[in-house]
Amino acid sequence: MYMKSISWISVFTLGAGVFLASSANYRIALEFVVCLAAASIIVQALRARKYEWAAAFLVIALLFNPIVPIALSDLTLRWLAVPCMGVFMASLLYVKTIPRPAIISIAARPTR
Repeated sequence: MYMKSISWISVFTLGAGVFLASSANYRIALEFVVCLAAASIIVQALRARKYEWAAAFLVIALLFNPIVPIALSDLTLRWLAVPCMGVFMASLLYVKTIPRPAIISIAARPTR
């Protein structure tokens, strides 16, 4: 559930980024949200052993890195936002969350 909500937030943020890319404050927020979402999906893809997806999101995380930003014009950022939205939407279908095993309580009695 967490990963799906992160992906949907980044899709909506990138969608708004197509129209608001000229605002400097929005651009910084866009870079933080997209980079965080890409990093989260990288971890999820590595757990699922989907290395192609991890590599794709590594490229997205580097493009939208807020710490060491790449100088992109507003038009270039708008053109990059559209395929990145598509990759995030495709990840909702193809990168599945692997549930972690539950921690068994020491006090719980074994079932017979």
